[in-house]
Formats: sequence, structure tokens, C-alpha cells
Amino acid sequence: MKKWIFLLSLLFALAGCGPAPALDQEPASVIETTAAPTAEPVNPPVEDTVLQKFITQATKDLANRLGVDASEITLVEAIPVNWRDSSLGCPQPDMMYMHVITPGYLIRLDVGGAIYEYHADKRSTVLYCENPQSPAPSSLDDM
Repeated sequence: MKKWIFLLSLLFALAGCGPAPALDQEPASVIETTAAPTAEPVNPPVEDTVLQKFITQATKDLANRLGVDASEITLVEAIPVNWRDSSLGCPQPDMMYMHVITPGYLIRLDVGGAIYEYHADKRSTVLYCENPQSPAPSSLDDM
């Protein structure tokens, strides 16, 4: 009798186990997307409103510095970066800076083939940089 109870228990336990799903079937929780990945443009349009404001400030400042019309200034590059410290990559002699990674922007402008750099934080500071330093590496591979 114990043998029959054991066999029936085993039969019921195995009956609850259905066939394994086929390997080529995706679980129901996976959401399929039909959009193909797209490559980022080399110099995408500036959609960040803070960055756009900084580009405008830098363009006006450079036009005043050089005594040229702002229409003669071309945006070469405007990208988010991390600066190595609070100097934003534009350290001044006899100044002390906090040694902390500072998120910001690198803005490069062209006037007649000459490139001018402006460095910014993410809040309100935009600096013309005569002797620019490079931003912090973005990953360990860049070091």
C-alpha cells in the first residue's frame, strides 16, 4: 500500500511539470522593439537649454573680445564634460580650487580658422580659457 501511495505522489508531482519552453521562444515579459539603433551625429544639435545659453554667452563674449560681429563666429563643438577640479580647466595663478570632479561643458568656437575655448559648469559660470586644460577622462580606457 505504501508503494502505491508513493507512486501516486510521484505521478502527481511529475504531472505538474509541463514540458520546458522551447529555447527560441521569448518569455512573455520581454518587450520587443522594432526601432533599429541609430548612430549619434558627430555634432548633434544643441538641445540642452543651459548649454545653449552658455553658447550664446560665449559667442557674445568672443565677439566683444575680438571686435567682430557674432555672425562671423562658428560653433565647432559643445559637449558635456567633467572637469578635473573647480577651476573648470582654466586655473589662474595664485588661486586655490576644490579638487573635485566638476560636471560642465566644453565649448569651442571658430573665428577665421582660429579656435577659441570656453569652459563652463552646469549652473552659471562660462569662462574664456586662454590656456585650457583637458577635461577629466570619461572612463578608465581614456586614462
